[in-house]
Amino acid sequence: YPLCALPPTTKQWYQRRVHGESNTGATVMDLKFFSFWIFLLSCSSGILGGDLSLYEYFQGDGINEGLTANGDEFKLNGKDLKILSGSLHYFRVHPSFWKTRLQQYKAAGLNTVDVYVPWNLHEPQRGEFDFGGGSSQFSPFLNLTLFLEMIREEDMFALLRPGPYICGEWEFGGLPSWLLHDHPMYFRSSFGPYQERAEILLHEIISRVKHLQFYTESGSKGGPLIMTQIENEFGNYGYGDHPRDKEHLKFLKSVLRQEGIETLLFTSDTPTLTGDWGNIDYELMTANFSRRRQGTQGI
Repeated sequence: YPLCALPPTTKQWYQRRVHGESNTGATVMDLKFFSFWIFLLSCSSGILGGDLSLYEYFQGDGINEGLTANGDEFKLNGKDLKILSGSLHYFRVHPSFWKTRLQQYKAAGLNTVDVYVPWNLHEPQRGEFDFGGGSSQFSPFLNLTLFLEMIREEDMFALLRPGPYICGEWEFGGLPSWLLHDHPMYFRSSFGPYQERAEILLHEIISRVKHLQFYTESGSKGGPLIMTQIENEFGNYGYGDHPRDKEHLKFLKSVLRQEGIETLLFTSDTPTLTGDWGNIDYELMTANFSRRRQGTQGI
C-alpha cells in the first residue's frame, strides 16, 4: 500500500521496523499489527494500491444499482463492498470539528459512518423543526444535510438511522418530551396519534436527505447514503415473548418508501434474545454484538 497513505506515526513505525532503522527489528506481533492496519486501509478504500477514490471505484462507468445483500456479501453497484462502519453523533460534536472527526474515522480504517437522527432536537416544540436554519445557538449542530455532504466529501458512505426512536444513549431515545402532553400516548406502536407525528418527522428528515442517496431509479445518484434503518432494536420493546407491534414497523417502512428512500433497508436487534421479533418482510436483519459474562446469552 502506498506509504503516503499511512498516518505519520505509522510511517515512522514502518521505517523503523521494516527498513531496519531499529536495533530490535520487527517482531511477529509488530508485523501482525502492520498487516491488520494495511487490511483496514484496503477495506476502507475498497482497493489495494490504487489512486482511485472510494466513489470513483464504485461509480465506475455509471451507477446502475445501489447496495445489495446476497448471502454473506454486500455489493455496491455490482462490486464487493466490506462495510467498516462507526457511529458519529453529529449533534454531540461541534460542527467545526465534524471534518476532523470524519478524517479520524477514515484514518482508523472505516469507510462508512452510521448516523442517528434525534427527533427531540430536530423538533423541540411540536411543529417547529430545526435542521440548521433555526435561531438558537444550538442550531448549527443540527444541519444534517451538511453533515452527510461532508461524509461524501471525505470519501465515505453513510447509514441513515432516522428512528423515530434511536436509543443512542440519548434522552428518551430521541423521542420529544412534548409527546407526553397527549393522553393517552403509546410510543413506538401503531397508535394513530403517535404514528401521525412519526410520519411528519420522517417527511421532514427525508425531504432533506433523499437527494443524497447513492442510487435512485429516477432521481439523483452518487450520494453517500447506502442503507436506511427501520426504527431501532424494536424486538427489545415489549414484555417477554409477547408479540411485538409489527404493524408499526410496516407503517414506518411504507413511509420511508413513500417519501423517497430507495436504499437497502435493515433492522437491528439482538437475535439471541429476541429472534426476529424486530424484523419485517424479510428486510435485512442485522445483529447487535455485545460481550457478556460466561453463562449468559449474547453474541
